[in-house]
Amino acid sequence: MKKILLSASVAACLVSVSVRAQEGCGTGRYNTEVFNDYTLTSDIVYGANGAADLLLDFYEPTGDLIAERPLIVLAHGGSFIGGSKTDDPAVTESCIRFAKMGYATASINYTLGFDQFPPEEESAARTVYRAARELKTAVRFFRKDAATTNTYRINTDVIFIGGNSAGAITALHAAYLDVYNELPAGIDTSALAQGGIDGFQFGNAGYSAEVSGVINMAGAIADTSWMDNNQIIPVVSAHGDADGTVPYGSETIVFLGLFPILPVHGSGSIDIYTTNKGMNADLLVFPGDDHCPWNSNATKMTQVIEFNRDFLYNIVCVLAGVEENENAIISVFPNPTSDVVNIRVPAQNENTQYAIIDFTGKTVMAGNSQAQNELISLDVNHLAAGMYTVQVRTGKQVKTAKIIVR
Repeated sequence: MKKILLSASVAACLVSVSVRAQEGCGTGRYNTEVFNDYTLTSDIVYGANGAADLLLDFYEPTGDLIAERPLIVLAHGGSFIGGSKTDDPAVTESCIRFAKMGYATASINYTLGFDQFPPEEESAARTVYRAARELKTAVRFFRKDAATTNTYRINTDVIFIGGNSAGAITALHAAYLDVYNELPAGIDTSALAQGGIDGFQFGNAGYSAEVSGVINMAGAIADTSWMDNNQIIPVVSAHGDADGTVPYGSETIVFLGLFPILPVHGSGSIDIYTTNKGMNADLLVFPGDDHCPWNSNATKMTQVIEFNRDFLYNIVCVLAGVEENENAIISVFPNPTSDVVNIRVPAQNENTQYAIIDFTGKTVMAGNSQAQNELISLDVNHLAAGMYTVQVRTGKQVKTAKIIVR
């Protein structure tokens, strides 16, 4: 079992040269409940599926003055036939607790039901895929708001998605299923021309659905290889290893205990896959427990929320370039890169020491270089794909940045 603290950064924000600092880090915000209360705004329309509005509830810290907050969007469980944004304890309790920590959070409704009954594999795949596109629509809703009325004051560089049970299945597919050749059997790609693979037909077309990470509570993905194109997206998981509803390993989901509908890879298999790929991921296992034990056990609920909290904090506050010691940030480009990275340093006459450090803390490149025209150029094409920290020391000054190597 792995516990990776300093590996991958925010997927959306690091496509630019520099990372926008997240205000409030280092003050207890994001890892303790620094707010006494939260404010709930219910039944916000974030899109539409035909004539039916898609609704979400928005939670925020009461009295919060920060201009931009990281966002967590969660989807409820219910086997894709029941449940709502208000009745899943793991979702509502997470929204409340994280709002008190200083996040903005949202719980969404999504379209329920299968297009045939009993459902078969193709029908189940269509249902999951529809829910995933609606979750993407909710992410785009907040980016559209930030670009227009800015009602919700979201840092669009730091948006996480997740869910519980069926909601976690939804979130994993929303994050990692993103190209046509990954689509499961039974999805009519000709019908996607109007809305595309991101589900633009549900609303908020033209805005990005990229996310900074996934919270997977008792979820699964149909094919772990879909994660290959998005290895930069971190995932934190929790699962009972005796789960009889959503398999912990690689098995078939049996709907209502009667109908085998969808082969999937649960959190245990995801953990093996992400370990082999060197992805930023972590797993909390509940030995001997069945499905979602935290829903009925307050101690286990707190355990899951705090596990997720610690994982997200290292993305929001450490990996987004705002470390507790407030090291200055250097600019690196191109970022992401596959061959050469350029490091811009202030004009100086001293030799500059540099180091590139992988997610385990191992230094994979190091040396001294005299900057030419305030640039140090390094060949990184021999490095494995992933996230690295660049550290530059000139005299007594130490500066850092994150780079993605593809």
